[in-house]
Amino acid sequence: MNHQNPITFTDIAINDGAGITYRRQPSASEQKFTELKGVPGEPTYGFPEVVQTPIHSRGIPGIAIFDYDNDGDEDIYVTNGPNTNNSLYSNQLIETGTL
Repeated sequence: MNHQNPITFTDIAINDGAGITYRRQPSASEQKFTELKGVPGEPTYGFPEVVQTPIHSRGIPGIAIFDYDNDGDEDIYVTNGPNTNNSLYSNQLIETGTL
């Protein structure tokens, strides 16, 4: 890389530019920490305090990439937080030529 040819990155997911409208449902503990963050008069939490906090496990959002429909291209399955639907994105590259 040099100054004449800088490397740039474009976030294609911003404003749903990639055509994927997935939004992760935050867990209850994440919502609580977000509510407390920056509230005047509330303590600031660091890593040592967070790891010692009792948190009820409700699953961890994640993804699996596999060929769901056996068409030769990889599909994406995304899990979500509590009380929120999971999402399956079927890759149609072989069938239609588009993702």
